[in-house]
Amino acid sequence: MKTDITPKEKAEELIAKFYTINAETVELVDGDFDMIHSLSEDDAIKCARVAVYEILDHCTEVSKYYWLKVLQELISNGNEHQG
Repeated sequence: MKTDITPKEKAEELIAKFYTINAETVELVDGDFDMIHSLSEDDAIKCARVAVYEILDHCTEVSKYYWLKVLQELISNGNEHQG
């Protein structure tokens, strides 16, 4: 699989996509703005892992190595969030 994005970058991209699902910008009392997220970052990591497991079930042998590396990054990222 030829790609310009590293497995680490892809893992971060997937986490960000799930983390911002249904996110909403709200105006705070002081006039600043903040994002309200429907998922925690840990839950976003879990969702990204599920997505990659699904991809691994259906991808070609050529791309399997790349997606296994992405999964490894997601697992590593999840472990960092647990402490």
